Parts: sequence; structure tokens; C-alpha cells
Amino acid sequence: MIGGLWNGYSGLNTYEKALTAESNNSSNTNTVGYKANDVRFEDLMYKNGTGSGVQIEQVFKRFQQGDIKPTGHSLDIGIEGKGYFMVNDPQNNELYYSRAGNFQLGADGLLQTPDGLKVQGLTPQEPQVITTNPDYIQ
Repeated sequence: MIGGLWNGYSGLNTYEKALTAESNNSSNTNTVGYKANDVRFEDLMYKNGTGSGVQIEQVFKRFQQGDIKPTGHSLDIGIEGKGYFMVNDPQNNELYYSRAGNFQLGADGLLQTPDGLKVQGLTPQEPQVITTNPDYIQ
């Protein structure tokens, strides 16, 4: 009898965790750059002909390409295919990776995320023109 109760409890507990993952997916449907979670279940080992319930084997991110939608904002960028943006947290100098391309200009004139993380890349330089044309005035 206790084994049957345990099977029911493990099933309910596992189902609750799966519902939490799906609720999180639904809540973040419109979040820029969000990657949904998938849940994989597994049976617990059978003993004496009866099962021992179920548990979550793995929760993993779905890394499929999402829809790229025009936003009308000139600094929004989308990645098609593989790749990430590298962003740096100026508070602790940690490097992070993101596919969210909703950028803005920081106070220093450099590209950053809405959270203030600096987009990594080349720093803009003043253009230098070298020419042999004596009429060119820079």
C-alpha cells in the first residue's frame, strides 16, 4: 500500500515541476531572447514487479531559432542561426552571453543592454583617411 502511495506522490510531485516549467515558458513568451525549457521524465526502477514512481530526468533549454520581428528601433539586432552577443557587467567585470538584441546607447555612447551590460566588440575609432589627392580636405 505504501508503495502505491509513493508512486502517486512521485507522479504528482513530478507533474507539479513540469507545470512550473511550462508556466515559466508561457509567462516569458514575449520576453526578448527567452529560451523555453523542456522537461524529460524517467521511470524509477522496478522492484519486485512494481514500479517506484517517476521523476524528472532532465530540464533543458530549447535553442531553436526564434522569430525575428521588426521593432522599428534602430539599435535592435537579431541573430539568425548560431551565435550570441557577448556582454560585460561593469559592476563585477563578468562576461555573459545573450541572444537578446534589444540594445540602447549608454551615457558613454557605447551599445548596452537595457540592464546596463556593455556589448563587447570593437570601440569606434575616428576615421582616418590617407590619400594622395591634394584637393581632399579632412
